[in-house]
Amino acid sequence: MKLSGILTVKKAAILKKWFDVIMESYPSGTSTHLNIQGDSFANPTGATISRGIEGIFEELLRGTNGKNPSGFSGDIVRIMAVQDFLPSRALAFFFSLKKIIREELRSEMTGELSHELLSLESRIDGLALSALIYS
Repeated sequence: MKLSGILTVKKAAILKKWFDVIMESYPSGTSTHLNIQGDSFANPTGATISRGIEGIFEELLRGTNGKNPSGFSGDIVRIMAVQDFLPSRALAFFFSLKKIIREELRSEMTGELSHELLSLESRIDGLALSALIYS
């Protein structure tokens, strides 16, 4: 199975872990509130982050390389900028995705998948850079 197929199957687990990692970057009282993902009116920040990481993940599955960013990345980075995150912390969520994916794929890792994973990680880096440029 190709990397995109495996990632599609594991999408829900990867997005849950990614959202949790992002929430861990917030102070404990804030992260508790933001962890309530359901209601975009009661929790617009959590809903925007949840919607944003799903959009970013879909862009990665489609093979985007950051040249035409959709805005999902910028939405999350702008939220973090308004909340006084340093730029390095505001972009750190991209790089946590690489670790989460590697952990999820540990048992499936083969030579062909390794090459696809390197390509995916390059696209993640490209999206992080485009978020910095376009935000």
